[in-house]
Amino acid sequence: MVRQVPEVAREASIAAALESLKANRPIRAEATCREYLEGNPGSVEHLRLLHPHVDVPGHLHRHLR
Repeated sequence: MVRQVPEVAREASIAAALESLKANRPIRAEATCREYLEGNPGSVEHLRLLHPHVDVPGHLHRHLR
């Protein structure tokens, strides 16, 4: 089993979430952020990605483009 360095895992997760947003897949971006935050609840980068898009708890605005 290969273990990722926390910084590498964080960067990969942020990149995946941003790519999902660019591809107009906000639900996937939210899931990516929430998955990472389960094990790393203090990740400011992931919280910032979620914050401007969260409307109802757990759901991103549908109008993200």
